Amino acid sequence: MIRTGDAPAAVVPLERWEVADLVLTWFRRLVDKPPAEDMLAMLDPDGPTMVFPEGTFAGVAGFRTWYAAVTSTYFDQVHAVRALDVDCRAGGAEVRLTVDWQAWTWQPPAAFSEWTGAVARQHWNVRRADGRPVITDYRVVAFEPMNSGVRRLP
Repeated sequence: MIRTGDAPAAVVPLERWEVADLVLTWFRRLVDKPPAEDMLAMLDPDGPTMVFPEGTFAGVAGFRTWYAAVTSTYFDQVHAVRALDVDCRAGGAEVRLTVDWQAWTWQPPAAFSEWTGAVARQHWNVRRADGRPVITDYRVVAFEPMNSGVRRLP
């Protein structure tokens, strides 16, 4: 939106609640495995940088590659946000969170699927784009495997 003259309208600062809602929505959608376009709506349209245990993925194409791989590998996933710290600043927000992640995998022709789980510590950067918060930088900074006896799946 442009005001009278050539000066751009001021960007509305992010609120903690809307960033927290983005985080929770992100993980809920990962479990539901919607089309990639639904997930892309929560990412920076200029192309996010995402660092996962599987590797570093840049831009929309990188996200699509990562998303296709994880949605075809993991099922019955659980993402439990255990800690969430949001620091809203001018121009965006810094997010630090801890997630208990659990899932099942199956490698043909195995007779049974296998459980996997980890505690993932993450750092995100979020900004406002087109009026809504979007993830610009997503980094898993620690990925600590859980003991196989810790299963918390429903």
